[in-house]
Amino acid sequence: MAENTQDVYEDNDYYFKMYNYFTSKSTEDSPNQWIKEWDTIVDLIPNVEMSDSIYMLAVATGEGSLERQVIEMIFKHRPRVTLHVDVIEPAIDQINQFKVKSDEMKAKYPKLTFGWFPLTWDGVRGKQEINNKKYHLIVCVNGLYYMDDWAETINQFYNILASRGVMFITINSSESGCGNLFKNYASWEGRTTHLLTADNIIAHLRSTNVPYKRYIRKTTVDISEVFNGNSEGGNMLLDFLVQRKDFRKTAPEKLKKKVFGFIENNSKVVQGKTLITDDEIDLVVIK
Repeated sequence: MAENTQDVYEDNDYYFKMYNYFTSKSTEDSPNQWIKEWDTIVDLIPNVEMSDSIYMLAVATGEGSLERQVIEMIFKHRPRVTLHVDVIEPAIDQINQFKVKSDEMKAKYPKLTFGWFPLTWDGVRGKQEINNKKYHLIVCVNGLYYMDDWAETINQFYNILASRGVMFITINSSESGCGNLFKNYASWEGRTTHLLTADNIIAHLRSTNVPYKRYIRKTTVDISEVFNGNSEGGNMLLDFLVQRKDFRKTAPEKLKKKVFGFIENNSKVVQGKTLITDDEIDLVVIK
């Protein structure tokens, strides 16, 4: 890591403030694509007897906005099933928000139960409450970035997946502006931890002979503020793009020059706004 730079993952409060600001500037080209994907994916979850449960593992959920949609989709397709969801999220404020929303969902779906783990995946990977189960569905949306050993994490996900179970991973596309910046920044800084793209995950799945399906969701982000050093929002956008806290203040000038040069060369100005692509890849594995 460049001298004095800090991973954004080391400060949960700042990370979610930064993440929420970044997503507020994002626009999906096809906003309904996520729902359309899950209409298909939910049908892939193995059938279970009505007296049994579907077990779902949700990792790095934040406040659970996407995971709650998945739960809704499961009950839409299988209204009589029992569903248990284990939630892994280290940020206390975020998991508490999820808990509040879960109470509303449990009132709507009496056969819905939750297990709560306010820890990182590294903090739960050895727990018997996780390892003794076989999950029909594992969901990890943009959660592999903060894991020191993401490859071993994927292996463990696969090991605790039930036969014909579904593993769903969302990760940045290396072909988008943001993903390409991740790849280049990793080489400039000489460190790859937390700077993953779909290329890394796909290469690992192929090396372990695990088949997968690939979906792409195209997104653009308005990063106009990045070039204003006095803008709090601009500094948060910049930090998110390189996954480093206070990058403008702490990074060496040579590194900053490379980053800003890359952004200028890989963004475009449309109607006075500077836009960069931030496409996401959804990888679906069936065991």
